[in-house]
Amino acid sequence: MTHPKTRSIPVTRKHLFPSTAIALSLAAILTMLIPACSEEDTRNAWTIHSRLTEYLAANESNLKVTTVRFGEAARPRSGIADHYELSVIQPLPEKVVWKLAIPNGNSGLGFDLGYKCSKDMIPGRVDISIDVTSNRSNEKLYTNSFWIHPREQNFVYYREFAYLDRFAGKEVTLTFSSSTDDKHLEGAEIVWGNPVILAEQQTRLPNIILICIDALRRDKVAVYAPEINTTPVLQMLAQDGVVFENAITQSPWTLPSVSSVLTGLYPSIHVGGKRVLLGTGLSQEEIEELRKEKGLVIRQGTRVYGITQLRKQVTTIPEIIGGQYVTHMVNGNAFLSENVNIINRFQSFDDHALHGRVLTRNCVNWLKDNSGKLFFLYAHYMEPHEWIRHYQERYPEADDVSRFDRRLAHQVYDELVEQADQYVGRLIDTLKQLGIYDSTMIIVYSDHGELLWDDRSGLVGHGNTLRRALLEVPLIVKFPNSEFAGARISAPAKLVDIFRTIVEEAGIPLDSAAYSRSASLRRLADGSFKGTNREIISEFMLFGGERVAIQQGSYRLTYEVESGETALFDAGADKRIDLSESKEAEQATARLEQTLKSYFKLAEKASKNLKLIEADEAERERLRQLGY
Repeated sequence: MTHPKTRSIPVTRKHLFPSTAIALSLAAILTMLIPACSEEDTRNAWTIHSRLTEYLAANESNLKVTTVRFGEAARPRSGIADHYELSVIQPLPEKVVWKLAIPNGNSGLGFDLGYKCSKDMIPGRVDISIDVTSNRSNEKLYTNSFWIHPREQNFVYYREFAYLDRFAGKEVTLTFSSSTDDKHLEGAEIVWGNPVILAEQQTRLPNIILICIDALRRDKVAVYAPEINTTPVLQMLAQDGVVFENAITQSPWTLPSVSSVLTGLYPSIHVGGKRVLLGTGLSQEEIEELRKEKGLVIRQGTRVYGITQLRKQVTTIPEIIGGQYVTHMVNGNAFLSENVNIINRFQSFDDHALHGRVLTRNCVNWLKDNSGKLFFLYAHYMEPHEWIRHYQERYPEADDVSRFDRRLAHQVYDELVEQADQYVGRLIDTLKQLGIYDSTMIIVYSDHGELLWDDRSGLVGHGNTLRRALLEVPLIVKFPNSEFAGARISAPAKLVDIFRTIVEEAGIPLDSAAYSRSASLRRLADGSFKGTNREIISEFMLFGGERVAIQQGSYRLTYEVESGETALFDAGADKRIDLSESKEAEQATARLEQTLKSYFKLAEKASKNLKLIEADEAERERLRQLGY
């Protein structure tokens, strides 16, 4: 392959990235972890070799490394998902110097290019260049010039890829320079979006797609309820994958549940989504003052709560596997946004994609741009979650759920489930068109269920109880090359198992005791995991009194935090058990109570120095639109 002296190629050209591989230093570990496969299973791939953002952090640079929204600042937000990237902010004029060893074989520098400026800045021209110094020789790798205009702040002019093959195996210095002859532009900043060195190698590692369909009931999915006809895509996916028949969520609402998925930890350990009492019996004026001070404040009856962020000290899937994988999230739920400290763990993300059509379009475009890289994509759909709003738009006279026609409500919910299923189908079709379906692991789950007048309480929604309609969730996994195709696993699974599954499939061993409560879904699928009598904890309420549930086998024990009272239930029937009628039930209660006491002691350390979610009015409005 020959290269001109200066060459920049758009990342969007698929032929540049046939996929990705692992760093050579981990090859021995991966050989042990990855299931045996033939030479045909290997593929050429582009993997992340090194990141400028990590280099600057390690060398304590005074340059800012932060998440930046790319796109025209003045564009309307309605129906558009904003794109964000972890970026290096370079003052104008200044230089950024990056010293590194270029890997052997084909490699290149990928980055997005934009700028930040004040709204009153006079437009002007900027010159950009990247120089490579090696063995006392210097050459231009990339040059560009463009105009900075305040009406187009953070505008991405170019998505670039510059080959580095001719420096293979050499120690080099990359110098990122910006200059201008327009003195009034000094103070503007150049934005280098996610600058990384990519190396082409061979790999047996899978691409990974994690798909959440928010508030999807298990009994609304055909693989769990054969009479259902609204989820043909999930049914076809199950034919290539594994259905986990008894998957339990770690919380009955989104923030703590997804935090558990991405961290592999129970809610009281990661503390994302914990309610903190701020006051009782407060006036509206006092509540508004709290909102000015705290941002996000939720009033429930006479009580006013703040809600905690996911702890920054806790590591997530995209951070663990991001040394090799390109990671991206497309999000529709405001409770997963940057101020919650979840979505910003990804190298790049699209936020505010409330409508599944927008979310799917963004995912498809991202897959086309990145199909040749080793990638981890997380898509969070909101269709079933939005059934109340859709019902009221269709039947405006029903201004409260108490006036809903229950038959029509189920019909609206089913239609939204069908929409979400179709969107997932579009993603799967895209994978097949790109020729990467077989090499991709696909996990589809729901963060929690949804109450639709399931019992005499008449409750609807979620976050308000620990009954099976909220705790039992669908979980379908298509492993690479459709391993275990068509299998149905009755052994209990937890949503924290998703974390271990993805991390280990990415070739990274988990030996920390912190993750001892999770198991690989691969081991459940192949029968090598013997923990069929697992203890499963679900906690962190959004509404009502604080409760914790611990389930083992057919028993579920609930604990009321304020009163200290416990109750034992038949988990399958949601029916309370009279302990005086069963010695076995009495023993189960004592055993589960003791397990909870041990867990609470462990959780005490994590409950210190909590940080509440901060939110501006725009974010609060998004949450109101979601019904919170």
